[in-house]
Amino acid sequence: MNKGATSFKETLQEIVFSGLTKANRDQHDEDSIPQKIKYHFVASALTGTIEWWVKSSMCYEPEVMVEHILHQLHK
Repeated sequence: MNKGATSFKETLQEIVFSGLTKANRDQHDEDSIPQKIKYHFVASALTGTIEWWVKSSMCYEPEVMVEHILHQLHK
């Protein structure tokens, strides 16, 4: 992966992590997994999936990707 792609991926992960943190600021989880770990996991999974999708010539329509990603996040 080139330096530009790495920088983009890292920036996207930071944006997703920040968004998750802000969106769930007032929620208190009874889960034993710390929120930071969960948010970093989701951010990494999401950015990795987007990276795969782009490298695969965006083999699925954006709407299909959003639908399936949201489905996975709500499991």
